[in-house]
Order: sequence, then C-alpha cells, then structure tokens
Amino acid sequence: MAKIQIKSEKLIPFGGIFSIMEQFDSILSSVIDSTLGLRCRSLLSFLQHSTTISWSFSGLATVVRIALMYYIDINSFLNNPEKDWEKSGSSSI
Repeated sequence: MAKIQIKSEKLIPFGGIFSIMEQFDSILSSVIDSTLGLRCRSLLSFLQHSTTISWSFSGLATVVRIALMYYIDINSFLNNPEKDWEKSGSSSI
C-alpha cells in the first residue's frame, strides 16, 4: 500500500523563511517605497534648480533614467544637451 503524505498549508519550507519575507514585505515595503520616492524627488528637484536650462520634471526624470544606463556627466548634459550634436554636425561639414 502506498503512503500518501498530506501537506498542511500551515507548514512552511526552509524553516519559515518565506513567512518572514512576507511579513517584511507587508510591513516595510511601504516605508522603503516612500523613502526612495522622497530621495528621488529631492534629487530631481536639486537637478531641476541647478541647471541653467528649464526642464520639466517628467523630462528630467526620463533623462536621468537614461543617463544612469550610460556613463555621462549628467550636470554638463543638462546644462548643454546640444553640445554633442554641435560637435558631430561641425565635423561632417
């Protein structure tokens, strides 16, 4: 006769690590999200006020997101975004 093991939904594998992770997510995820949101907003506000060109908040957020993927000097790019175009345009003439 084959034995059938009945699993209880209360049993958690790996010594309860998954329940700890769920509690961590439910308690601290909102705190972490709000803290990161405040830091990102303050960084974007600082960049918006420190540049010489007027940038919209959403446009600045997009440029910063793209700049994080590439290694460029974000401050010089925000102050003169056409600089690279001017260099490439003058060399082709």
